Amino acid sequence: MAIDNPNWNYMLIDTNTSSVTLTNSTSWTNLFTSNSFNHAVSGPIHLDLNLIHQWEEGATNVQYRFLMLYSNGNTASTQTNGMQVAKQGQGAHMAFGSHNMHWTFYNMPAHNGYQVRVQGRNIGGSSTHITTYFSPNIQIEDILVITYQA
Repeated sequence: MAIDNPNWNYMLIDTNTSSVTLTNSTSWTNLFTSNSFNHAVSGPIHLDLNLIHQWEEGATNVQYRFLMLYSNGNTASTQTNGMQVAKQGQGAHMAFGSHNMHWTFYNMPAHNGYQVRVQGRNIGGSSTHITTYFSPNIQIEDILVITYQA
């Protein structure tokens, strides 16, 4: 099935304005979880995450990953690798990075009530990183777009 299949006419858009402080750790921290959606046929689910600028204090190196959850919200059916989204900038506490992620989970079985959880970690030494830092002041948010077949 092609990724540009005309039946991909269902999209869930979730936003996040909550900041999370990530200190040095190899453990994953839950950042936010999408609303649930019903995937009616076996096939791909495509994810696009666009992040607003973040804040760093020191040598940060921040990775995010996606987890696909079943309707109970706890059992991950599959997950992505960690991907770098931000790292230490050059002053002014504004972290460099792509600030976006794209992933397709292929061959996902039909299921009522999938959710996507976004997790992060800072593997950059003894430093502090704050996600979605500027959101309260500028009234914009992280945006997660989930494209699926319903």
